[in-house]
Amino acid sequence: MRFLTNILTTALGLSLILIPTSAFAQVKVVNMIPNSLSAETQRDSEPNVAVNPANPMRIAASAFTPDPGSSGSGPIFVSTDGGNTWVLNVVLPGGNKTGDTSIRFAGTSGVLYGGILRSDSFLRMNILRKADFTSLGLMDVLLTRDNEDQPWLEAATAVAQDRVFVGNNNFGVGSSPRRTASVDLSQNAATAPAPAGLSTTAIEARSTGTANQDGPAIRTAHHSSGRVYAVFYAWTASSGSTKTSDIVVVRDDNWGASATPFAALTDGGVAGRRVVTGTTVVFNQMLGNQRTGGQATIAVDPSNSSTVYIAWGDGTPFTLHLRRSTDQGVTWSGDLRTITSATNPALAITTAGKVGFLYQRLVTPSGGNRWETHLEQSTDGFASAVTDTILANVPDSIGSYSGPNPIGDYSNLMAVGKNFYGVFSAFNTPVNANFPLGVTYQRNANFGTNQLLALNGTTVVADSIDPFFFSVSESGNIVVPSGVAFGTACAGSIGHATLNVCNTGGADLKVTGISSSNPAFAVTTPSGGFPVVIHPGACFPFDVTFTPSGTGPQSGTITISSDDAAHPTVGVPATGQSAAGSLGLSPNQQFPPTVIQSVGPCRSSRPFVVSNTGTCDLTITNIAIGGVNAGDYTLSGLPAFPITLQPGHQVGSGDLNVLFEPKAVARERTANVSVTFVSNPTSGATSVQTRELCGEGVLTGARVLVTQGGVPVPVAHEISLRRYWGGWFGFSKKVEEVDNAPLQTVTGTPGTACGSIQFHREYGGVSNQKSLTPGVYKLKVELKIAGKEVSKTVRFNVDTCGFNGTIVVDF
Repeated sequence: MRFLTNILTTALGLSLILIPTSAFAQVKVVNMIPNSLSAETQRDSEPNVAVNPANPMRIAASAFTPDPGSSGSGPIFVSTDGGNTWVLNVVLPGGNKTGDTSIRFAGTSGVLYGGILRSDSFLRMNILRKADFTSLGLMDVLLTRDNEDQPWLEAATAVAQDRVFVGNNNFGVGSSPRRTASVDLSQNAATAPAPAGLSTTAIEARSTGTANQDGPAIRTAHHSSGRVYAVFYAWTASSGSTKTSDIVVVRDDNWGASATPFAALTDGGVAGRRVVTGTTVVFNQMLGNQRTGGQATIAVDPSNSSTVYIAWGDGTPFTLHLRRSTDQGVTWSGDLRTITSATNPALAITTAGKVGFLYQRLVTPSGGNRWETHLEQSTDGFASAVTDTILANVPDSIGSYSGPNPIGDYSNLMAVGKNFYGVFSAFNTPVNANFPLGVTYQRNANFGTNQLLALNGTTVVADSIDPFFFSVSESGNIVVPSGVAFGTACAGSIGHATLNVCNTGGADLKVTGISSSNPAFAVTTPSGGFPVVIHPGACFPFDVTFTPSGTGPQSGTITISSDDAAHPTVGVPATGQSAAGSLGLSPNQQFPPTVIQSVGPCRSSRPFVVSNTGTCDLTITNIAIGGVNAGDYTLSGLPAFPITLQPGHQVGSGDLNVLFEPKAVARERTANVSVTFVSNPTSGATSVQTRELCGEGVLTGARVLVTQGGVPVPVAHEISLRRYWGGWFGFSKKVEEVDNAPLQTVTGTPGTACGSIQFHREYGGVSNQKSLTPGVYKLKVELKIAGKEVSKTVRFNVDTCGFNGTIVVDF
């Protein structure tokens, strides 16, 4: 188990600590090392944190961390629950551990950018991008720069494109030991293809002559207006391990896109920079050979781009200074805070104007040295009231170790809305009777895995250096985990879904109203009305209805209004598919030649299918016969209307038929069937679909087609028809004999259901209306093939309503 102590609790056996600092704020401190990581980490120094402003529950962080899976790449810490729990995702290319890293989410896009120092001989820095930081797989490499150190990355969304600023220490640039500070600027990071698509402009933020960058890296801060500030150290002299520097501030007013970026300030004739007056600083070593690291920091007020805070460290012993400018960095106040024996400053400002000042301080109370991690907060420019929260107060267990600062070169603090989020490194000391607080313990100098040590004859687990995440929630923080997706809803009905609105802040959240861009989607007003108060850590389920109009996909935006100052309105998508019953009809119907009414009721029948092929009920209001010869047709099996068809069902349960009873001898007796149905269940509007009908009126008879090899012949040499007396084997009587009968083709009228027919001779049809008496007939056909007469004979029967239209004699 891992432990952390603080000013309020001296020995908490927890990995997550909640420190209530006021009625409206709550501080959460979490050891980020996942319990599943057996190897722990190695020197968890130089941590960095990125919080997604669109969803503060999604957080990424980094610290000096070995590759837990030995994949040859480096991991970052990932949390999707606001920092309560963490996992390690191996996503950083180019090294088997995580080194100097700076990561940020750009605007509300959710894209994570990183400036990652690779652990190789070139001190190579990669600028990276990942659309989904929670997924596995390496980040895209946008740009690689050599000879870099201490990257500092800022990301923002402006003019629909992501801007990325990477401040860095150009290690080894110029004659030794000269170094420079620069800012690489991307104007198109969101759309640039990997790996070499990052468009950069190198912005040299440095002094001239012999004044060059010292070990501490440059730090930047941006405002949504496009104003960007940076602060860095510029050497004025160097003597051994002692370096004298100026604190320099530069500013750009247009996202660095101007012809001379970072040239908004001047000082002593040097364009683009201003030395903060009275700030000559001297570096030396202190606090166990601590190096300077990232000892300068800057923050700009999100509500006022003219108000800027800077902090830096200097001297022996190391001292931190905090100052403010209210005129865009032109002039600066005196020290607002002066903290001795302190290191690792970080600044951030909330949307409410509250300034957070994070630092770590080495104190020596009775019992040995202790590292205290402080977060000071002020709403009046540190003029009077300052809330000082000690996030950690643990022993300095490094003992006799000689080397760089064991707790890292920097900490990190950022603000999202009214809340602060940050990371720092601290000793994680086991607390028990044999390993009490307040004494200095020996630690293995290689900063490896927890070591088994013998103390007073008892074996105990030595402490490690772990990265710690913390958050300070001072307001309700609205989070909507997802939009509402209704799937398919039947038109005319009402679908229901739940919209969860959550509060991840430290105070009550008031939802004052919810609106929709599409009236088909509506939020049911709760029984108590608005505002709806959501307590910290809770969610409220709003009922959303979907009343579709028409059919097809529908969408809208549901906008939630609340008293969250960072996100007063949040829009989420609402989607649904409006469905209705779908009419299925038989195709156009062509009836066989049908004998007109004579001795008996002669008719032809065709099934006519009217079905519902949709996913919702379908209402049929009428089915009717119309057209030129409507009197020749009737419907059988027709139910009373209106009727409602369930999906997959048919009118009349499949027994609906169209009957054809021609009234005259004619090639084409046409009509149509019209089906009226409710096409818009919401309004009740109806539509009509029709199918064409065609039949041929004939007398009792037959139709003969002569073919050779399946192809109709132009002329049949002879067609002879005889009728038997006394059945199939009686004497025959000649009915007709036709010589040289030509091929006749009748083409159906376009737009009707009538088809084309071919024949050489017909009996009882339009071309020969002499009907055949019911009985048995002998048909003889002769053809001349290769000069020789060839004949074939077929027999067929004709009944009272019979017309044989399919007699084909093939040679």
